[in-house]
Amino acid sequence: MRKFINIIKLKLIILISILISLYLFEVYQIFFDTKSGYKEIVKQYYNETGKIYDERTKYEIFSDLKNTDQNISLSIYPMSHLKKSSLNIFPLSGISNVE
Repeated sequence: MRKFINIIKLKLIILISILISLYLFEVYQIFFDTKSGYKEIVKQYYNETGKIYDERTKYEIFSDLKNTDQNISLSIYPMSHLKKSSLNIFPLSGISNVE
């Protein structure tokens, strides 16, 4: 019986050690290794096409285009309306006749 309890303790320690190791590796990837491949991909894009990669966000592009063309809007997906409980009608599409 005592041997059985020791085996269970050992397996539990090994399992906890593996889980902690996986979480620590994930934390490392999130905080320290976020853009390791990003710069290489941008450099490869420049080498293949000769164009500079646009690093602006979707909203920054929208703001720049809004200054030149007033008939433009952002696409809003139906999933973004699921959190609003005050809607009587559930929209399935965006604004019509705009870019």
